[in-house]
Amino acid sequence: MEKTRIKRLSKEFGVFKVLADKHKVEFNADVVMSSSVADTILAFASSQKAELIVMGTRGRNGGPRHLRLGSVAIDVSQRSNIPVLLVK
Repeated sequence: MEKTRIKRLSKEFGVFKVLADKHKVEFNADVVMSSSVADTILAFASSQKAELIVMGTRGRNGGPRHLRLGSVAIDVSQRSNIPVLLVK
């Protein structure tokens, strides 16, 4: 199962790489297996000396009056030492 997922992700990243090259935008992709997604994102951002973390949200909890964010997005944004841009 994991090998199939990694193969599919690699193929998708290849498409993104072609588009990035076409528009002269730097693009890097890594597939990382982890039990804590937030910890992995924060560690990777730190190791890359990132200046900004951009991540999508797809939280499904909360009522219609509340901004709905996923638990990973909340965790990363609260614990990060660098700015985090959350895209809904």
